[in-house]
Amino acid sequence: AICLAHLAQNWTNYTLSAWLPTYLHEELGMPTQQLSLTALPFAVNAVANVGFGLAADRAAADRARRCSLLGVRRAATLTGLLGPAACHLLFPLTASPGVAICIVTLSFFLGAATASGYMANHADLSRHYAGLTFAIANTVATVPGLVAPPFTASLLDATGSWAAVFVLAALINVACAFAYLVLSDARTVL
Repeated sequence: AICLAHLAQNWTNYTLSAWLPTYLHEELGMPTQQLSLTALPFAVNAVANVGFGLAADRAAADRARRCSLLGVRRAATLTGLLGPAACHLLFPLTASPGVAICIVTLSFFLGAATASGYMANHADLSRHYAGLTFAIANTVATVPGLVAPPFTASLLDATGSWAAVFVLAALINVACAFAYLVLSDARTVL
């Protein structure tokens, strides 16, 4: 469950990291001098990670709400995968570079919730091997870094459609969010 969620998020992140400036410049006509705005989503993500982390810790600690740790992990992961999936479906509908940057920023903001979801889930599953389980999951999740950028180029060549790129990322996020919902656990197993 953790590996699939991490893989999905990395597919999105690597695709956007590699192709966002090209999309904004070539498809939406954003001037090269303004492409530095593509750093905004990453800055928002960094701050949002802390906010989502604090909120998740409070929710997990608040026994009066009867929110289980697994419920917190699932809610954070679903927010961090399904929110960006919705953004990816909106992304190709805009013709404005400014609106596109706002949508990507919202995607990265929502994606930050995963820090309190599947990423933190390693510590729930293993008190002594959380570092090892994270390393294994991160290794699996690196595959999109190797595959997504060249696959995106091939998909663009084959379809001529940026919409196909973003719909694929959304579908991967939705499928892996469902898998996490069904397969995840927060009980110590190692």
